[in-house]
Amino acid sequence: MVNEFVDFYGKNIVNESKLIKGVKEFLIWSKEKKISMAVCTNKQEHLAIDLLKKIGIYDFFEYVAGYNTFDYCKPDHRHLTSVIEILDGNIKKTIMIGDSETDANAARDAGIPIILLEDGYTEKNITEIYHNHLIKDFVGIENIISEYF
Repeated sequence: MVNEFVDFYGKNIVNESKLIKGVKEFLIWSKEKKISMAVCTNKQEHLAIDLLKKIGIYDFFEYVAGYNTFDYCKPDHRHLTSVIEILDGNIKKTIMIGDSETDANAARDAGIPIILLEDGYTEKNITEIYHNHLIKDFVGIENIISEYF
C-alpha cells in the first residue's frame, strides 16, 4: 500500500501544489542577498526535488534533505543541524521557516528561531505551537529575516 501511495503521489505531485503568495519574491531577494537556503522535508528526497523542479524553485536551494536522506528526520533536530553542517553554515545565523508542529519542534530543539505559517499541517491551535514569528504568507518576510542578519 505504501509503495502504491508513493507511486501515485509522485505521478501527481504538482497537481495540488502551488507557491504561497510572496514566495518567489522572497527567494529572489534571498539569492540577491547571498543567503544560503536548504529544504528539510519529511517527503522522500527524490519527491521533494521533483516537486521543487516542477514548481520552478529548485535552483534557489543549495541542498534538499528528505526524510530518507539521513538515518533521522524531523522532529529530530539533527535533520536541521546536519544540513547546516553540510552547508558549512552557522547555527547562530540560521532561521527556519516551517508550516507544522514537527518543524517547530525540530527548530526549537536545535535552538533555531522559527517563522511559522498560519495554515500549516497541524491539528493544534497555532498558539499552542512554538514559534518566534507567525505569518500568513511570505509578503514582507524579508523584514523578519533582516532582523536576524
